[in-house]
Amino acid sequence: LDYDSLQRVNPRLVYCSVTGFGQTGPYAAQPGYDTVFQAMSGLMSVTGLPDGVPGGGPMKTGPSLADFMAGQFATAGVLAALYERDTHSGEGAHIDIALLDSTIVAQTHSVATYLATGQVPPRRGTEGNGGLPSQAFACADRSVIVICGSEEQYRQFCEVLGHPELASDPRFATNSDRLRHRAELASTFGAITARWTSAELLAALKNAGIPSGPVNSYPEVFADPQVQHRGVALVAEHAQAGPTRFCGSPIRFTGVADRAPMAPPVLGQHTDELLLEVLGLDEAAIAALRGKAVL
Repeated sequence: LDYDSLQRVNPRLVYCSVTGFGQTGPYAAQPGYDTVFQAMSGLMSVTGLPDGVPGGGPMKTGPSLADFMAGQFATAGVLAALYERDTHSGEGAHIDIALLDSTIVAQTHSVATYLATGQVPPRRGTEGNGGLPSQAFACADRSVIVICGSEEQYRQFCEVLGHPELASDPRFATNSDRLRHRAELASTFGAITARWTSAELLAALKNAGIPSGPVNSYPEVFADPQVQHRGVALVAEHAQAGPTRFCGSPIRFTGVADRAPMAPPVLGQHTDELLLEVLGLDEAAIAALRGKAVL
């Protein structure tokens, strides 16, 4: 079932190969898993706490992001090939997706900074990549993320905390100053936010128009009113497990009504339906395939 053999039968075939290292190169035949590619791509080197602090060092992301990102690139590649075939060439394509390539490319600004300047981005923990302060601050009960992406947002943050004098502190007066004194900045503001509850601080930040949010656990994620309003978690009847909760697609088409959710199918659940309705086989033909152990 290789591409060359199938392409001779159907030149319009769009065929996508997703492998660890791709179809070519010295590592093409080697196996690998998500964590291997997080390590080899440099993703782990820019994820986690900085060296020199407790817990510092390269860190794997919680979810299997290398797997997921390769799947996203595969989807985009297949759609592009289908569009090219159906609107221009009339011919199919063989798409070669490597998890290593995908994980490198998905690091966007970190990789771009290195390629453009030669500077290796350090690990910053929860710090953002633009204006400061932009990180998680511990409150009396839990941490919240605060992002000050402009000088005005920084001044507003100082006002919200009841310390307007910090806006003109020589160490923090401009973003360049704050970058040079990032450790002092974090400790200074962390000592202040520790006296707030997260609910009080988040309410004040929202009123001031400062981008912010709680650091949620999964139960808190799915209890969030915005997440519930968007219908991220769905419930449907599973053929074997009964009522089952799962995530729906985040792709929403404006003006198109949502369909009733369907639980993931069990193996072979829709075989007859697809053979009858899509391939046009009749029941006798399907029975013959079963008799030959094709199905």
